[in-house]
Amino acid sequence: MASAAGSPGTLLAEIELRHFSQTLSLLRIYNVYRILVGLVLLLIHTQDWLRTDLGRAAPSLFL
Repeated sequence: MASAAGSPGTLLAEIELRHFSQTLSLLRIYNVYRILVGLVLLLIHTQDWLRTDLGRAAPSLFL
């Protein structure tokens, strides 16, 4: 039995189109996230942000 919105084929095509657009949206979000994580890792690698000064302040404690 057909719905009031249209034939079952039209409804199925609309669902497939929404699924495809949601998949593309998720892929875009994933790509942005991947780029941001890559940039953060690159910045951490190139900068000296994670350096600890504990060993420099008292080197005899670590011998």
